[in-house]
Amino acid sequence: MACPHFGASHRGRAKAKLYSSDYHEVAAHGQKVLGGACLVNGEAVKIVEFRIRRYDPDTKKSYFSTYKVPVLRGTTILDAFNYIKDNLDGTLTFRHSCRMGICGSCAVNVNGKPMLACYTQVLDLNADVVTVEPLSNLPVIKDLVVDIQPFFQNFKKIKTVLVKPAEELKKPEEFIQSPEDLKKYWDLTLCTKCSVCYSACPAAIDERFLGPSALNTNYRFIVDSRDEGFDERLKAVANNVWLCTSCNSCTLFCPKLVNCANSVVENRSLLVETGVIPRTVKDVLESVIKYHNPMGTHQSKRMGWAEGLNVKAYPNVAKADV
Repeated sequence: MACPHFGASHRGRAKAKLYSSDYHEVAAHGQKVLGGACLVNGEAVKIVEFRIRRYDPDTKKSYFSTYKVPVLRGTTILDAFNYIKDNLDGTLTFRHSCRMGICGSCAVNVNGKPMLACYTQVLDLNADVVTVEPLSNLPVIKDLVVDIQPFFQNFKKIKTVLVKPAEELKKPEEFIQSPEDLKKYWDLTLCTKCSVCYSACPAAIDERFLGPSALNTNYRFIVDSRDEGFDERLKAVANNVWLCTSCNSCTLFCPKLVNCANSVVENRSLLVETGVIPRTVKDVLESVIKYHNPMGTHQSKRMGWAEGLNVKAYPNVAKADV
């Protein structure tokens, strides 16, 4: 008996159907599949409640809508969105494209954490209720769709192409690079510009901050042996790279495992080595070297700032619980 698979719908066209008699990556095997969730003998393997934050641009009000979604092992968050869109609420608005973790279009906050909807399986969350919200640090257009222009505008403040003399760029020869030099930055190029790191970044609330992805891209070109824009690239990030709080959230949530936090640190290190740093940062670094603290005074006088504030100082102890 043919069992149709209702996948992601194509608006304005009939839904494509896959049959159990055909070969697919995951065969239907006589089971009815809806929106990526399998119903065996009419019963869903698990029903998960989705609480989705909606936003109406006309009223400028946000609210939550709740949906019951049948899921099976392999059902992704994006599958659930498509199931809701096709079967429960056609007004739900979200962004997606490749469904393979390549384009980065479907990034959302799931249970408070930014991630790609197509990369995340519902059952892996181990939750009966899944709360989905739009990405943080970006303006919401409608429902789960955010305006990504602020994120991409930051890339215009750095050079995202090789910097070479104009006469060299006119030559027909390729810019050859050894495999060893390629390895120095290859992992950094895996970034898909999904803006997950930007959503996770507490420093991104400050519009001056370029964000982890842009700073990662800047460092990627700095270590590229073919690039000749070292001074220009450091100057572009000299002032705002210090806004990073070094919390490591960008690296922790990156779906491509790009170490953006390390790229930010390397940008900073190169600035320190070349002396291109703000006066305040220089003062702190010199104080750490001289006094072993950033306060600009001897260790014995570190509590001077608390005079008159009735701050109690703990006695010197070998160990302490913090």
